[in-house]
Amino acid sequence: MQQQAFPSEQEFRKALVSEISKFFNDRDWSQYHPSVYHAYLQRTSSDWKEIGTERFERVTEKLYRSAKDLVLSGYEFPVYTKEQLEAPVAREKSDPVVAKAAIENILKEFGN
Repeated sequence: MQQQAFPSEQEFRKALVSEISKFFNDRDWSQYHPSVYHAYLQRTSSDWKEIGTERFERVTEKLYRSAKDLVLSGYEFPVYTKEQLEAPVAREKSDPVVAKAAIENILKEFGN
């Protein structure tokens, strides 16, 4: 897979806005330079959704400068495919009886 060229700050912001505004499973971070996905991971999904325009500008400016410094120092961001970035499959629920027994065992180990 060929890595995208490092984006301008405007392209960086535009990519973040574009992907953050989509539903999780509709996002495709692989179409951008990996530094964009790296920047996204520096905040929680809730942070990104609740951030105001002015704060978004400040945060992304710092993240962009940090990413640019990393690139200039020779750091290579990991490259992921769209499939690797998709949401993980939910695990099956634990058996409540087994879970309760495990909790009791842990509490016994701590003397409760």
